[in-house]
Amino acid sequence: MSSDRPSPLRYAIIGTWAFEDAKATAEALRESASRLGRHCAIRFLMSDAETSAMLSRVMPCDSATISPEILTAEALASALDAEPLDGVVLWFENYAPGLLKDMSSADWDAGLNWNARATWKTAQECIPRLEALKGGLVAVSSRAARESLPGGGSFGIAKTLEYNLVRSLAAEAAVKGVRANLLSLSPTAFGQEPADEIANVIAFLMSPAAAGMNGATVALDGRSVNAGPTATLFAAIGQSAPEPAPPPALGQRLRAIVTGGAGCIGKASVLALARLAKEQGQEGLDVLVADIDPARLAEAARALSAEGIYAHSLVADLGDPDIGPMLVKQAVAHFGGLDVLFSNAGYGITDAALEAPDAQWAKIVEINLSATWRMAIAAFPHLRASGGALVATSSIASFLANARAPMYSATKAALNRLVAQISLEWGMYGVRANLVSPGSIDTPMNQLSSLPAEDRDRIARGFPTPRLGRPEEVAEAVAFLASRKASYISGQNLVVDGGLLQAIR
Repeated sequence: MSSDRPSPLRYAIIGTWAFEDAKATAEALRESASRLGRHCAIRFLMSDAETSAMLSRVMPCDSATISPEILTAEALASALDAEPLDGVVLWFENYAPGLLKDMSSADWDAGLNWNARATWKTAQECIPRLEALKGGLVAVSSRAARESLPGGGSFGIAKTLEYNLVRSLAAEAAVKGVRANLLSLSPTAFGQEPADEIANVIAFLMSPAAAGMNGATVALDGRSVNAGPTATLFAAIGQSAPEPAPPPALGQRLRAIVTGGAGCIGKASVLALARLAKEQGQEGLDVLVADIDPARLAEAARALSAEGIYAHSLVADLGDPDIGPMLVKQAVAHFGGLDVLFSNAGYGITDAALEAPDAQWAKIVEINLSATWRMAIAAFPHLRASGGALVATSSIASFLANARAPMYSATKAALNRLVAQISLEWGMYGVRANLVSPGSIDTPMNQLSSLPAEDRDRIARGFPTPRLGRPEEVAEAVAFLASRKASYISGQNLVVDGGLLQAIR
């Protein structure tokens, strides 16, 4: 009779776990393995050395310490051995409350690194180890990924980024036979769900009973779900609203910044803002137009000049964290203030989330998300003084787990959350913040635009509005949101897509 014992189920529990949560999860995984007639080997990679030591004292396990803020593939590879894994549970969380306008650049970057990048980077390293055994990954996230969190610093924005990346990773991992799911908890500040309840859900998601689940979100937030929206619970942290005041009178000229200003939507928006200035009885438009492409920027300046618009043009790479605030400083120095900040620059990559290198993460997160925050906080006092508006360009891709451009769609989803949070925190100061989300617009960035006209038109005929959108149609939405006609509109995402999102959701 053979005495061979089944090989152990191998699990890794990784992140910023509290001791009780990590211990309860390990015990639940052991119990689940026992019911299958298996034993299990557990490795802890904790951000806190004391937690690692405590876990090593109370149960047989391997443990190591990692630093989520500067997590690298090399650090993970050295902390994880080369053996395949049956399951990985990730929980990275660093909640630091505060108002967006008061955050330092270092705190903003650290929030994104701890609460989003660490999960993405660890999943990149772990999913290949799960492939051999067709294992599963569970990422513990937060309800803040799906609700605005005023006073929550960058936490909810980062969790939105994390949430959308894990959903994209799930689609990519499924091809390898690996499942990836999310467990959504209440924000920690409300009091965490009991450790055994968290552990039981994780064990279920790792079990054969959940073999058909991939890309799913299980919400475990019963202790706060009926207490009111997260926005209400987090409102006004140490902050009293100023006395209501009527919006300041319009200035003689409309003063604006347009990034990505040499592109089709950017140029059309400058023209639309110039028309808006006249409609509002102002003398004209003063605009700083920024773009990364010197040749296109010069061409745009000539085209605008032909329309009677003098644009202060600056070549600007918003992948540099210092550039956004510099643009605001330049605009205010030239124009004496600011009425409209149109954050329109964007960057798209088609790298799979599993394969994107660190440099691409840094670039796309900076341009599509962080640059808007950096410009917004620099612009805040000037927009407050003028009763001005922030408008940012998102995309209908932000509403979807986009397998063709997962990093793009995730960063645009996080941008949506950022602008929504700005609207909640800054509304009391008379500053409005909104988004436009274009669909399939006839611009060089649209893949359809590069097709022969016959093929492009054939595909477009399948759209609810059977054509591509025009940049001018997006620009009119931008000008409306920037105008006093939209004085009671804030925190909204105006989709300009001819109904396409409704057709593909």
